[in-house]
Amino acid sequence: MNAWNKVKRLLKKLIPAPAESFHERMEVQQQQIGSLQRALDAISRSLMQALKELNELKEQTAKFSRQDQELLKALSNSMELQSQIFTGAIGELKSETTQNRSITLAVSRDIAKKTWFYRSDFEYQYYRDALSGGIKGIKNFESRFLSLVKGLDFDSIETVVRILQRMDLIYRSEPKPLELFTKEEQKKLWEMKDRFSANRFQVSDSLFYYQGYLLPHNQFESCVFYCRHGLELVRNPETIRNRDIIDAGAFIGDSALILSPLTNKKVYSFEPSPENHSLMKQTITLNNLKNVVPVPMALSDKKGELTLNLIGSSSGSVPNKAFEYKGNTIVEATTLDDFVEEHDLDVGLIKTDLEGAEQLFLSGAKRTIERFKPILLLSIYHSIDDFLDIKPKIEELNLGYKFKINKPVDGSIMLEAVLIAEVCDD
Repeated sequence: MNAWNKVKRLLKKLIPAPAESFHERMEVQQQQIGSLQRALDAISRSLMQALKELNELKEQTAKFSRQDQELLKALSNSMELQSQIFTGAIGELKSETTQNRSITLAVSRDIAKKTWFYRSDFEYQYYRDALSGGIKGIKNFESRFLSLVKGLDFDSIETVVRILQRMDLIYRSEPKPLELFTKEEQKKLWEMKDRFSANRFQVSDSLFYYQGYLLPHNQFESCVFYCRHGLELVRNPETIRNRDIIDAGAFIGDSALILSPLTNKKVYSFEPSPENHSLMKQTITLNNLKNVVPVPMALSDKKGELTLNLIGSSSGSVPNKAFEYKGNTIVEATTLDDFVEEHDLDVGLIKTDLEGAEQLFLSGAKRTIERFKPILLLSIYHSIDDFLDIKPKIEELNLGYKFKINKPVDGSIMLEAVLIAEVCDD
């Protein structure tokens, strides 16, 4: 059995030791398979060469004595026995290797199939009142849907339909994890997790970092820092360069970080929440933003005072039963039209995220929009009414706007949907 022991020692040298981590084990398994196959091929060649030499020796010694021939026969039988033992061992090793390969591939396929489930609890609560009867229960849904999709490009219409289909589904299902997302969406969600969620860094209790940006609070929203409010869909961003920008609903200054480099003039960031406004000023200082003007006011349909319901990023004048507000405060409000005229602004872009007060804002911004025809990035996800009606409301102004609807892939169905409106020559 010395030959078999030599084979085992040779295999032990050729096959690397097992690795620790699962992924390393998979890689090593593949290496083992290749190494073992090469070893089997080499040993098989050696065995065939030995048998060939043995046959040649038989021919050369045919004239030997009978005793010598019997000795040679015994040697031949021994070689054949070693060959049978070796062949059987190879068969067992091949069987085990094939089984391990199947297990490895099965596990690899299982990992590749990892699924990002939609968890509907928050959105279910957020739109509960409006969608209690499903999509078809919305008042005048058919005519409002047709007004919304009229003139939209194909991708935007597909986005609208996908949102409405999925919203209807979750209100016909129990709030539970659902496998909603397409393969392409799954890919984007895992890429976002790897490239965005995993790359934020906490410097201290009051300082957070992501790709050159600093915030005093850990509020790096994917819609802002990863999807950039859909700015990549704006066709003529160069028209903003020497004009002012309105950041309505500025929160802690996160959007200002994205908007500031777009213009050589000013970004006017409106945030009425005292707590958020204070954090916004810290963001401006931390990032040395020279052209951002923090404005501690709300933008609405008229001047005066309004009641602001307080709850961090979702503070707003239009309450939603999905939130448990921490209280409220009285804040100063103005219209965009009055503010623009008082400060002699030339408005090139308006971004809004006003927690459901968008339509009030638009009523107070009509003259500004008619005069400057700025690019519009308007949140339309805070209510079903906003989603269906804001685009037709702007379209009624007959200013030549072209529209797109963008819904970033972020694991939600309607949240962060944005209407992009732009006046283009063609």
